[in-house]
Amino acid sequence: MILLLAASCGGGGGGGGGNGSPVPQPPPAKYTYAGRVVDAAGAGIADAQVQLSQLSRVTDESGAFSFGSLTGGTYNLSVQAPDGLFLAQQISLTADETNARIALSESRDCFEIVRIAPQLNSDGASLSGEVVLEFSREVDAASADGSDFTFTPGAGDVAVVVDGRTVTLQPALELATSQRYRLKVSQHLQSVQGQELPSDAYTYFATEARDSVPPRLVSSIPSESVTDVPRNTEVRFTMSDELAPISAQDELSVTVVPSASATPAIAGNVLTLSFASALAATTEYIITVSGLKDDAENVGEQFILSFVTGSVIESFDDVEPDWNRFGDLIVFARKSGGQYDLYTMHSDGGELAQVTDTSYDERHPRFSSDGQLIAYQANAFGNWDIFVYERSSGQSVQLTAEADDDIQPTFCGTFSDIIAFVQRPGYNQPDRIFLMNYDGSLLREADVTFNRNQREPRFHPLIDNQLLFVTDEGGDSDIYVKSAFLEGDSPTNANVTGNLASNETLGAWSPDGSIIAFLSDSGGVRNVWLCDPTGAAYQRLTSFSEPVDWLVFSPNVGENLLLVSMGASGHHHLALVSLTDGTVVEELT
Repeated sequence: MILLLAASCGGGGGGGGGNGSPVPQPPPAKYTYAGRVVDAAGAGIADAQVQLSQLSRVTDESGAFSFGSLTGGTYNLSVQAPDGLFLAQQISLTADETNARIALSESRDCFEIVRIAPQLNSDGASLSGEVVLEFSREVDAASADGSDFTFTPGAGDVAVVVDGRTVTLQPALELATSQRYRLKVSQHLQSVQGQELPSDAYTYFATEARDSVPPRLVSSIPSESVTDVPRNTEVRFTMSDELAPISAQDELSVTVVPSASATPAIAGNVLTLSFASALAATTEYIITVSGLKDDAENVGEQFILSFVTGSVIESFDDVEPDWNRFGDLIVFARKSGGQYDLYTMHSDGGELAQVTDTSYDERHPRFSSDGQLIAYQANAFGNWDIFVYERSSGQSVQLTAEADDDIQPTFCGTFSDIIAFVQRPGYNQPDRIFLMNYDGSLLREADVTFNRNQREPRFHPLIDNQLLFVTDEGGDSDIYVKSAFLEGDSPTNANVTGNLASNETLGAWSPDGSIIAFLSDSGGVRNVWLCDPTGAAYQRLTSFSEPVDWLVFSPNVGENLLLVSMGASGHHHLALVSLTDGTVVEELT
């Protein structure tokens, strides 16, 4: 059977099949799809690429190719000659053997892709990801957008530029090295005459092994030329590739006009500029960035952003901070007009960097002992679940997926990386503390004998088998120490704030375990109190007029500092507080 594919607008096909199936049904038939690729004059085209769904062949000197042992059905066919002529259609295999004649010509009777670069099954494609397609008819620009072009693996949003019969694609993100990519072009793309492609079209290519592509600007917050930008804004530039750490950015230059002190920070492919003080009101600012390197040390071109400030200083809500055990990095949750996201900064408040940026809330971040993981809670699917963020890869993994809310995760103080968290089962059921490994395995309840609410677990810094928690007792809340709850031990629970006639919450151990700090509303406003681990002696540390909502010790014993979140609801800020006299040493946000 001879099959002509050159100018067919309805796609190619195979030959006829057999008669009805006997009973019992025989094994599936195996088909052969073979043929020749020829030019407009009928001469065979050697070294043409023939891709049949996931199978590929190269034509011989006569233009011949063959695929054997195929099952019947529909296949995506892509063919490209060495001179660039391209054909993409679907074929249906129903005959035992098909002898196809695939004629490649510039002239097409219908709307098709006639050329594409990079070429089908080529190696060494640029990591920029640019693809240029030439069609047989002028393309309707109104019908073409990024959803018509899909890269697999993904490469972010795709920018589409239509110029007559030529379409240029530019994915937002730089492609990976030595990676095979598939590009799908949707059948619903239209010509100016309203014709659609005969079918979805596919091409494949592999990228170069070495990253030699400079990073380019993908987007910015604020965007170019916007007005009424909050005076305390952070400027974020999202680049096409992972960036070198700030310590390696020896050529980076940031100029702000009019002059303003800007501190750069880098997280993944995002460059963030934080300003030492609020920008001037109703003023046009121009920021010029040059010398920015990606993680392969390619230096990007200079780019410029301009925007106009408004008169407002935007209010942030900074809550639930944690300090890594090395004392150099702080993580916290921030809400800025939308949802809570996770941020990090240095212990002096510098190099602020956004960690998560989603449409839902991320709260309660906690460092692992080695500082490489951050456990947190997120309501990505309607209720709260526990996630872990890996700083080295920038990826998050969901650890729990219960119908109940799972909240307040915390890592143990040693390097065993056990996570404690609270499960909130709902109405008239007590909140319970559960334990699991950092990968979500070995999930178990910490203490089945304690039948009151258990919240806000905090591990002892040196002993895995001891933690602080908060429970309701006699109408108010108290700090308890839970001991001997691992490895099937019999747990004990001791109240350390039972002698205070007030609500005590959020207990935290000092780095050596010799002091417990907690919050108490004795006197009407939540402030920081201290006690010894047995609860025998109490001391009020702070006397702030605004309530304190969170506290954590500096891991550096000699610093004698607490990191607190304080302020009115929805307007919390972070500050360092002296353990010596209870005063604010430094406002961090």
